[in-house]
Amino acid sequence: MLRTLLIHGTRSALQRMANKTDRKSLWAEALKASACNNVAAVALAAKNAHII
Repeated sequence: MLRTLLIHGTRSALQRMANKTDRKSLWAEALKASACNNVAAVALAAKNAHII
């Protein structure tokens, strides 16, 4: 359940990261460009889970 909520939250965050210039946003945008959106969402969710 927690994993699902983290992924849904990061999908929403990925939509809002397009104009941001912080390090995490730039990393996520580069990942989104090289892989599909779902892979980027799961990777960012995993990164957020490690931070939590």
